[in-house]
Amino acid sequence: MVTKTPDLNNLLERQADMMSAASAAGQAVATQIGNFVGHLANCLELQTQVIRRAALVLIKHQFIKTDIERLCQACQGF
Repeated sequence: MVTKTPDLNNLLERQADMMSAASAAGQAVATQIGNFVGHLANCLELQTQVIRRAALVLIKHQFIKTDIERLCQACQGF
C-alpha cells in the first residue's frame, strides 16, 4: 500500500490563509468593540449633561419656591 505524503506547501499556505483570516476577524471585532465603547461614552456624557441641567432646574425651582413663600408670608400682614 502506497500512501501519498501531504503537500507541505499546500498545508502551510492554508495555515497562513487561516491565520490571516483569523487576524482580520479579530481586527474587525476589536474595531466594533471600540466603536461601541465610543458610542457608549458619548451616551453617558449626554446623560450626565441632562442630569446636571435637571439638577440646576430643581435648584432654581427650590429658590423660586422659597422666594414665593417668603413673599406670601410678608404679604399676610396686609
